[in-house]
Amino acid sequence: MRRQACALFTFATMICAAHAASAQTPWYITGSAGASLRMDASQSTTFFNGFGTTGPGTNTRTYDPGPVINLGVGYKLPLGFRVEGELGYAHYSADSASPLSTNGAFPQLNGSGLALQSGGGYDQYSATGNAFYGLPIPGWVIPYVGAGFGVEHTDAQTGHFAGPGGAPRFTQLSGSATDAVVLGEVGVTIELDERWAVVPSYRFEHVFTTNNASPNDANIFRLGVRYSF
Repeated sequence: MRRQACALFTFATMICAAHAASAQTPWYITGSAGASLRMDASQSTTFFNGFGTTGPGTNTRTYDPGPVINLGVGYKLPLGFRVEGELGYAHYSADSASPLSTNGAFPQLNGSGLALQSGGGYDQYSATGNAFYGLPIPGWVIPYVGAGFGVEHTDAQTGHFAGPGGAPRFTQLSGSATDAVVLGEVGVTIELDERWAVVPSYRFEHVFTTNNASPNDANIFRLGVRYSF
């Protein structure tokens, strides 16, 4: 009787273990927060004022870092691969502008840096499809690499800039654009248990802007959490 009871207990334990294993799915959800550091950008443009004067030139801008958040749904594939759909939001602000009038129509715009006085914020919304590969390393800390592509929509506020003492003054007009975006990422998956993982990562992002702003690149540092079903 005792042997039968032991055998029944062992069998039940195996059934429960098999059921628990079968309950695991390849799906997971992920979320992250971090900082986006937009790189300096130069743009060919045309300057104008309220008197009808116009002239060609270039404008170089620097930016302050800002927050970025992402939410995604992923699916684990064999051999360490996984794919992911991701939505993101980032906000950053201009820090300075250096407008240069190339034909002398605006002699005060000589390329000197002008500090931001008001406005100048940027809101970015993104949707990307990403693919990642976890390196075949045993243990609970797994480095990975990946890449993705998608679209990014940016809304820019009007920015008002001025030199020391308030002159010269320069205004960068508001606008919006939707462009293609590509990204590359490296990170580490730190597995806390079978379902939860912490994921610090670095991402480089490039936006294919159509308004001459070059480059439109950002360095992004994130800390994520992943939950597997």
